[in-house]
Amino acid sequence: MIKIIILIFILPVLLIIIYYSFLYFMSPNTLDKDKARAILNTELNKYKEKSYHELLPLLDEKERLELQIDDRAEYQLVFDALWDDQKGGNLRVIGSIDDGGRSAYIPETASFIISPENKFIDE
Repeated sequence: MIKIIILIFILPVLLIIIYYSFLYFMSPNTLDKDKARAILNTELNKYKEKSYHELLPLLDEKERLELQIDDRAEYQLVFDALWDDQKGGNLRVIGSIDDGGRSAYIPETASFIISPENKFIDE
């Protein structure tokens, strides 16, 4: 009975893990990190222009953006926020960028911290 349970439930899960691991290691790393970092910083600077209160909606819902820079490169950007130390305190805004390839597993990221008084922390 235990062998049947293993075959029915555990084996498919292991096969899925192996399959996605294979896809990850076989996919090319096509992300141009310097270009991606420059794009991310440009987009993140747009969020730095916003006030603390304008950034609060990022706590509830991430903002996603897709950019096509040239004919070949398409980037996905995600911007999110979380409380940095305590609820109602400093807000950490995090941006990430990937090209949909291997970099989707470990995207390039950048962040900043803003206080309720609209002052940037550690800059």
